Amino acid sequence: MYEVLAYATGAATLFGVATPNSGNARILVKYGTEEQKRTWSLR
Repeated sequence: MYEVLAYATGAATLFGVATPNSGNARILVKYGTEEQKRTWSLR
């Protein structure tokens, strides 16, 4: 998904995964609890 967002102008910022947040999103997906994912994934 990050690759797709990288090609769409402004998409990474719109979806909140622009640098430096892209690394944080990967950590959340891999290690976050279900509660953390629900709380933070749509912000």
